[in-house]
Amino acid sequence: MRQRLALAQAFMENPDVILLDEPFNGVDDENLAVVYKVLEEEKKKGKLIIIASHVKIPTAGLVTKEIRMSDGKVIECRNI
Repeated sequence: MRQRLALAQAFMENPDVILLDEPFNGVDDENLAVVYKVLEEEKKKGKLIIIASHVKIPTAGLVTKEIRMSDGKVIECRNI
């Protein structure tokens, strides 16, 4: 519920860039589907969405570029 509230707050002011830090932590499968749908809708509006995550997340259709880092350095950057 906290994650959903945090996401709602992120979208309230209609920003052009949305930066999310671990937005999928503690989100159950049902709410995960809701989060993905909201992010996909924002992407369709032309928003830049940046997601920081320590785990690989299923983001088919949502992600256009993946950047992997280790020890503060970029170790891989690829278009998806």
